[in-house]
Amino acid sequence: MILVVDDGSTDASAGEALLAGARRTEQSVLLSASLKTGSVAAAHPINVTIDADGTYPACNIPELVKLLIGQIWR
Repeated sequence: MILVVDDGSTDASAGEALLAGARRTEQSVLLSASLKTGSVAAAHPINVTIDADGTYPACNIPELVKLLIGQIWR
C-alpha cells in the first residue's frame, strides 16, 4: 500500500499519487507531524518514507525492505 501524507504542497504530487492508486491523508503542520500522521495511518510493522520530489530513489525500496526483514525476523 502506498500512503501519501499531503502537507499542502503545491506540486500536485498528492493528486498524481491518488491517480496511481495511493491512499491519501492530510497534515498541514510540520514535517515531523506529517511523518507521524503517515506512520500511524499506515499501521504496518515496516514503513518507508520518501519525499515526492525524487530526492531518494524509490526503486531501491524493495531491496531495502528485503534487507530489513532479514534483520528483524531472523
